[in-house]
Amino acid sequence: MSAPYTVNAPPAVVYVPPSSHQMQGSSAYLVPSQRDYVLWSFFNAMFCNVCCLGFVALVYSIKARDRKVLNDVGGASAYGRTAKQYNIAVSILIGICLAITLISVIVTSVSAR
Repeated sequence: MSAPYTVNAPPAVVYVPPSSHQMQGSSAYLVPSQRDYVLWSFFNAMFCNVCCLGFVALVYSIKARDRKVLNDVGGASAYGRTAKQYNIAVSILIGICLAITLISVIVTSVSAR
């Protein structure tokens, strides 16, 4: 009788993407989440756009979100930090403007009496 036929071929490699429940439990797939402040920037761009700073914050927030999608943690962190700084500046400027407006309305209403 003849010897059994054997093939020394490498095993086939099949890529199976991980399912969502595997990604949650595995630490190999977890990337630290960076804040991109898109909602805050969008609010500032639409309602509190002082000297176009709200729009600039929105641009940096979108850049941060793009970097987060690309898993560039350093870039996402840098753009997110810049967006946060612009959002804080807009919020402070709006607060100052509202305070000045409120004080001037109170002063003019008291002096009109």
